[in-house]
Amino acid sequence: MSSPWVESLKHSVEVDIRKVPYAYPLRTAAILAVSVGAQVATGHISFLIPSSVAILFIGLLDAPDPLRTRFHVWLRSSFAFTVAVLGAVFVASDPVLRVIATGAVAALCGYVGIIGTRCAVGGLLTLVLFTVFAGTPEYGFTMVETPLAVLGGCIFYGFFAFVTTPLMHMRRRIPIFTPLPWRSALFTWHGIDNGFVRHAIRLAVVIMIGTVLAEVLDFPHAYWIPMTVAWVSKPDFSGTVNKVVYRVLGTLLGLAVVSTVFTVFPNQVSLESAMVVLGCLIVCMMIWINYSYSTTGITIFVISLFSIEHDPLSDTVPWRIVSTLIAGVLVAAAAYIWPTRPPSVT
Repeated sequence: MSSPWVESLKHSVEVDIRKVPYAYPLRTAAILAVSVGAQVATGHISFLIPSSVAILFIGLLDAPDPLRTRFHVWLRSSFAFTVAVLGAVFVASDPVLRVIATGAVAALCGYVGIIGTRCAVGGLLTLVLFTVFAGTPEYGFTMVETPLAVLGGCIFYGFFAFVTTPLMHMRRRIPIFTPLPWRSALFTWHGIDNGFVRHAIRLAVVIMIGTVLAEVLDFPHAYWIPMTVAWVSKPDFSGTVNKVVYRVLGTLLGLAVVSTVFTVFPNQVSLESAMVVLGCLIVCMMIWINYSYSTTGITIFVISLFSIEHDPLSDTVPWRIVSTLIAGVLVAAAAYIWPTRPPSVT
């Protein structure tokens, strides 16, 4: 019988092309292209990273649901993203406060997944935003302008998304986005054996350890460690194993792609901008289909954004690989040491 690690490796490159969405990913990529193009063309790229990440993340939560549902998802997600970045910038300069705050945010974002899949994804993306902006004080993100840039990105996406709704193919539904009533899910007592309760505790502890390591090791872009912890942690052990394997493979592939492209064609802003949009498109098309390729897309997306900001790629690639491996080991160890218990059969 194969181990879960071997099975994950086998499935890491499989893609059912019939299930790949195209309409919504293309629209998200087009909206991002307009935003990135306008900022690069005008030379105002100070807030390119927060606005672009907001557009990608809000796009990942959009789906062919009724307009009222989509509006509420957009509104709540925009609020969560903006507040998370505001809190992240506030604690970024204080290492102790950053560790404590990251653990608290991780516990909350891990627990909200009990409501449903869309809330689980929203919590994940909120936590990723927090870890990234709390872990990059060297960029001097301001407490007011950066959250406003995130909110602006959400508004920019929301405007074009709702305007273009009549053009979209609305017949398909995404059944995994059917949530439980949020009040009964959140405020009902759940014991320690509940998968999401354990996940929230596990995630908080591991991400705090990862944040401490990021501070102690002092890698370039050391936020990659807690950020990767957020990406790969799942309530169940097999899901965590899959995420760890897919994340490592996807990151390596993404780094290989951007390293090759930017080495052959260095310092070309138009190409870097195109790679940002390409990364966004890959993420949106593959996020529900194959996490390895989705991780490849997010790696291309993030590194291309930093490349536009004149962050030297050669200085960061080895550290990103090491950070990904460290985070994978931490998450896998936590899932093995304190796994989610299967429900008892009576």
